[in-house]
Amino acid sequence: MVVRWTPIDRSEHVRCVLEFLKSKGFDIVFVSVVEPNSQEDAPPQGFGVRNLGLTFDQRGLAKLFAFPKLVIKLWNLFRTLKPDILYGIDSWTLPLLYVATLGRFCSRRWRFVYHTFDWLEPGQQAWWNVAAERRACRAADLVVNVDRSRARLQRTCYRLTVTPLELPNFRNLRYLTPGRNQFLLKNIFADYTEDMVVLVCPTVAAAPRLTVQLIEALALLPPRYRLVTFAVASEYRQLCLQRVEALGLETRIRFLAPRSHREWLAVVASGDIGVIFHDVDESSGYFMANSDRLASFIACGIPVICMNVPNLEALVYRFGLGICCDPKDARSVARAARSLAEDFPGLDVRRSQIRKVFEEDLHFENFGQRLVDKLSDFRRGVGL
Repeated sequence: MVVRWTPIDRSEHVRCVLEFLKSKGFDIVFVSVVEPNSQEDAPPQGFGVRNLGLTFDQRGLAKLFAFPKLVIKLWNLFRTLKPDILYGIDSWTLPLLYVATLGRFCSRRWRFVYHTFDWLEPGQQAWWNVAAERRACRAADLVVNVDRSRARLQRTCYRLTVTPLELPNFRNLRYLTPGRNQFLLKNIFADYTEDMVVLVCPTVAAAPRLTVQLIEALALLPPRYRLVTFAVASEYRQLCLQRVEALGLETRIRFLAPRSHREWLAVVASGDIGVIFHDVDESSGYFMANSDRLASFIACGIPVICMNVPNLEALVYRFGLGICCDPKDARSVARAARSLAEDFPGLDVRRSQIRKVFEEDLHFENFGQRLVDKLSDFRRGVGL
């Protein structure tokens, strides 16, 4: 039984794990607290699916009043489905699991796995969230995290006897990536021509994503360089638009509305250069940066510009995925973009090389067997 507060909701890193386990013979029931907004948010076919009935518009007091009913519904699922493994995903799912298991998480009836893709930094997160994760990690038969940095910090901060299992969030080989779509690009830029270089920053404009700094870097690039990113109505979006107007970039930048994963991926795959920026001064999680967007760029064969932090630098330079730079230095960002587009070996060769890296090295099948082996040990009673 996989329990997550939110539905799949374009979370390809979660979908990839579940599909891989299913392909290895595990019978999976996916339980989400919140109901999916659309069919695309639902788990893949072949999974048992249960929703506890909370809707996206239930917030604050409405969510608090619904909590006891959610606990009862989850209790009933424990009783009727009788899972042999309870697999909790993401830290925000832990409060419900804590109450529903009377603070134990584990049980004589099942083994407990806690899988997280991030890091709850002490001092940045509420103490009760950190305490819940500490309890879950200590109670778990297996803890899974996305990289060695976070895994080792969890072991140190929570005083675990075993370092959590490292499981990178790369895409699986069946991940369907569309080709470059020039018709789509012409819809985005009416004056699009093949000699243009399109930068894609596939995230919603926000201060921690350094969108304004990226706009300022674009102003230093030749006119044939364009930028596509996403935005919702907000004060920060207005700030971005004001900066675009002040720099005279109205024809060179497009802010798209958020969309389904399939439509989002079509935009990503049509770009020439991907951009992954976080303000690393905001949190240690941003500094440790293991971006889910990078996994999609790799699968599509798109070279990237990333911020210069250790995890990303190690991966980007080891496999030739692009260039790391200071995202707050517009000149550094502009140099990185021109180097990828204009220097040897050129964008076409870079794309084919990165796609080859995906097919040979940076795909989920190369790492997922680690998880399968651990869960199979549970089935055989190893470590009981």
